Amino acid sequence: MTQRCKKKELKAFNNWLGEQTHIRHKIVIAGNHEKQSELLKPILTNCIVLEDERIKVLGLHIYGTTWKADWSKIPEGLHILLAHSPPSKDLAFVI
Repeated sequence: MTQRCKKKELKAFNNWLGEQTHIRHKIVIAGNHEKQSELLKPILTNCIVLEDERIKVLGLHIYGTTWKADWSKIPEGLHILLAHSPPSKDLAFVI
C-alpha cells in the first residue's frame, strides 16, 4: 500500500481505490510499512480498514489483522482471514 506510510502515499492509494468502481467492497489491512496505523482510517475513505476487527460482508465473516498480529485475538467461525503474515499451523482450527 505504501513505502513509508506518508499521507501523500495513503491519499494516492485512496484515490486509486476510489477509481475501482467495479469492486463493491474493498477491505484493507495494514502491512509492515504502515506502522502509523492511526493514519489509515481517517485517510482511507474508499475502503474498510480492519485492525484486529471482524466484519460481515455479503454473509461472509471476515477478520483483518495487521502486520503485528496477535493470533490469540482471531475469533472462530470465519470465512476469510486477512493477515499480512502467514498464520501459524495452530491457527488451522479457527478457520
